[in-house]
Amino acid sequence: MKFKITAAAILLGLYSCNNPEGKVQEQPVTKAAVSQWQPPAAGSVVGKMEQRITEDNLNESYFRVSIISTDSSKAGFYNLKLEYGYNINEVPVGLPAWTGDTVLKPVLQQGTGKYHCLVGFDTGDNQFRELYEVTVVNGNVKLKQTHGYYPDKSATP
Repeated sequence: MKFKITAAAILLGLYSCNNPEGKVQEQPVTKAAVSQWQPPAAGSVVGKMEQRITEDNLNESYFRVSIISTDSSKAGFYNLKLEYGYNINEVPVGLPAWTGDTVLKPVLQQGTGKYHCLVGFDTGDNQFRELYEVTVVNGNVKLKQTHGYYPDKSATP
């Protein structure tokens, strides 16, 4: 019993010699840990954009694009919900593989025209990278992939 108390006293003494003021030493936080994005629980809305359909004065209808997380969102798979009035569709979309352990954050951006939305992603550097385009043609919602990305094998994470 005396040995356990003596060993504990020695360890406490050594710790206090290295930390004379008794302050808790903080671990340095790397930039990657701060900017790393984690997807929310499955079924959560990650991003949403909506515009009122001005041609329909009788009903209050909207053009909406929503990104919904799934169980596979950490691997880059989401559901994209596309709405134009009562025309509602949900399609699975995948974000590209990226270098290292980077988890890509899906992002929506207003397009240049009416009922136009760009779907892309952010790697943690606050830069929007376009991947899909959502438009409305004659009352029908169109989804088109506009860009393709692949990981640079020569880059080091």
